[in-house]
Amino acid sequence: MNAHYIAVAFFTVALLTSPVVWAQTQRDLDSHEHGASALNVIVDDDHVYVEFESPWANLVGFEHEPGNDEQRAAVNNALESISDASSMILLDSSANCEASSSEVTSTMAMADEDHNDHDHDEHSDDEHGHDEHSDEKHDDEHGHDEHSDDKHDDEHDHDEHAHDEETHSEILVSYAFECANPDKLETMTVQLTSTFPGIEDIDVQLAGPGGQSGLELDADNNTIDLTAVK
Repeated sequence: MNAHYIAVAFFTVALLTSPVVWAQTQRDLDSHEHGASALNVIVDDDHVYVEFESPWANLVGFEHEPGNDEQRAAVNNALESISDASSMILLDSSANCEASSSEVTSTMAMADEDHNDHDHDEHSDDEHGHDEHSDEKHDDEHGHDEHSDDKHDDEHDHDEHAHDEETHSEILVSYAFECANPDKLETMTVQLTSTFPGIEDIDVQLAGPGGQSGLELDADNNTIDLTAVK
């Protein structure tokens, strides 16, 4: 079940149980707060569906397009880890549940190659060749060029800082599990906070045939009681 169908399924269950809870879930998912994230869980007979949404900053410390190899590696490592459904979500072993799907959707722009910052320097070298007949004039212009370069660097740093503050990107992960012994399914342990320390709290909305409930998880409390909604 992909992200769209999970959202539709959760909407249907929540609508039948509590429109207020569904409205709160939508507000939580639409908000963008670093450290905070949202988790929707649906228990449906022998199937469990999980949807997790978080700002990228919680996973890698930034949300802008990766600008170097280190940042690209951080994003790729995060994607590899969070795509492993059986590592992120632990269900009772006696229920014999297996991950049937894992889907990741991201709004982060990915860089294809490094930016070329050498054009300005090459242009300055050309100007140096034209000014070789007048050392004094060249020195004056060279000093002006250095001042311009400093100003350009300052403006570039300012632009990057502003870009980091304005850029918001999120990741949405959908997991599906199928359980051979659903009667044995009682708890779910969420490993997201231990894998990504930037996730400080997870707002959970839980729904199933037995009703719905909400709770909050953090690094010290990462277990969900599923029996209340079965």
